Amino acid sequence: MERISLTLETAISLCFEDVSEMEKEEITIDQATGRVGARDVFAEINVPSFKRSRVDGYAISSSDMDKIRVKDKVTLEVQEVIPAGWDHQVVMMPGKCLRVMTGAVLPVAAAVIKQEEIKTLGEQIIIEKPVSDSINIELPGAVINRGERLLFAGQEIYSNQVEKLSSTGLSRVVAYVLPRVYIINTGSELVLPGTPLKNGQIYHSNRSFLLSKVKETGCAAEVGSPDTKDEMDVIIGEIEQGIKSSDMVLISGGTAEGDYDLVISALKHFDARIIFSSLETRPGKNVTAAVIDGKLVFNLPGNPHAAGLLFDVLVRPVLDKLKGIKEPGHNRVNIRLSQDIPRILNIRSLIRAELIEKNAAFFARPLRKKEKYTSIRPIILDIKPGKGKQGDIVKGIIL
Repeated sequence: MERISLTLETAISLCFEDVSEMEKEEITIDQATGRVGARDVFAEINVPSFKRSRVDGYAISSSDMDKIRVKDKVTLEVQEVIPAGWDHQVVMMPGKCLRVMTGAVLPVAAAVIKQEEIKTLGEQIIIEKPVSDSINIELPGAVINRGERLLFAGQEIYSNQVEKLSSTGLSRVVAYVLPRVYIINTGSELVLPGTPLKNGQIYHSNRSFLLSKVKETGCAAEVGSPDTKDEMDVIIGEIEQGIKSSDMVLISGGTAEGDYDLVISALKHFDARIIFSSLETRPGKNVTAAVIDGKLVFNLPGNPHAAGLLFDVLVRPVLDKLKGIKEPGHNRVNIRLSQDIPRILNIRSLIRAELIEKNAAFFARPLRKKEKYTSIRPIILDIKPGKGKQGDIVKGIIL
């Protein structure tokens, strides 16, 4: 079969044409983390909805503020203590102040002085330095204004958005349903971890690896049979199950053209429409994307290193589109190499790296296949053919 080879950008663009956002559902705010909002959400109230104190301290009236401006020392009597949540009406009397807690409702007050900035003498306070007008007073709407947009359709919801939504009284939000991904790992030599190995067998690392990769995107994942041998009827059965039970099928292994690489032949059984069957990158040879019954099927290499790279640069953006993210795709930056890449190729190559800091600047340190990260700032390098020397500026895909 003649391979359909595309650039990474064209491949992603064509896959985008075959997927659309999932259905919408209403969920509780406690279920919203990691989901994608399906509607714009606007604040229905001011936050705070009342004038309040920013600090623990003493509320001063405007008449006593005038005294503070002209005198070196002013003594005031504590009239009342107002804790947060207290809703009684209080009228401030001249020559007196209110002991207020952080977040407490303020009556007509000109300023609040921090408790650390005054002297106390029994039920009195002594003010010995100037006080700025309105200091430590938070007005209605200072945090969030009524009508302010809190969330836009297509935005991922995380802790900051949850706090804002909750602070305006919202207990539910409309979000896109999470996509379901069915994972198939092919290979007669594969056995599950925990099983004694026989000669010629290897452990099934891709099964848990791809399950973890999918979960990292926030999507739902299901793994297929742990015994998907290199047999046509077995692979066909797994693909059929995946199409029935999921929104996307992810297959690892069987991408080459050997006698036991049967995935392409299995896709033909379903009259699948092949979008592409190779990428113009390394890794990427013989990677396939196809459509069966309106659902995308990806076939990634069995090698975990290559499968992980291609998941991040190819599959993840498509899952983001399914999740409902408004502008799915990669965040790319220009970054300088701190050293030569392991191997310079005459083909566009994808390489794992990590960001390192050197002389107050960031660089990308390329990693070899078996090398582990030494920092928590991973990045994928997109290297042009013939490039990759120390000091070269390359494109970095931020994960």
